[in-house]
Amino acid sequence: MSAYDLRIFLSIWAGIFALFLLSGVLLHDHYRIWAITGLGIALALQAYPKLATPLYIAQIKVGSVMGWCISRASLVVLYFCVFVPLGLVFKLARRDILAPKLHNDSYFIKRDKQPTSMKNQF
Repeated sequence: MSAYDLRIFLSIWAGIFALFLLSGVLLHDHYRIWAITGLGIALALQAYPKLATPLYIAQIKVGSVMGWCISRASLVVLYFCVFVPLGLVFKLARRDILAPKLHNDSYFIKRDKQPTSMKNQF
């Protein structure tokens, strides 16, 4: 990772701390002190971005674990809240979406005359 990437990383965190500081969410002095401290550290590390390398690596590792957990959880919720009820409703209604019967006429095209040659077909 380059110094440019680390500066972008630090700028994002400085922006997050600045938003927390400027928003009305943090009305207590205890939280405001943490926001000021985080903003100060993020801005101070802009001068020496290589010092933020361990923070960057830690954020990447934590973010990867969180992304893995959230993606699995969202897929489980999607499966059990959308696909299972939909499948049960179709099963109760005896409706087959895929229609895997071979007696449908749409599977084969009936031709009166077979093509003699496939050469120069276009």
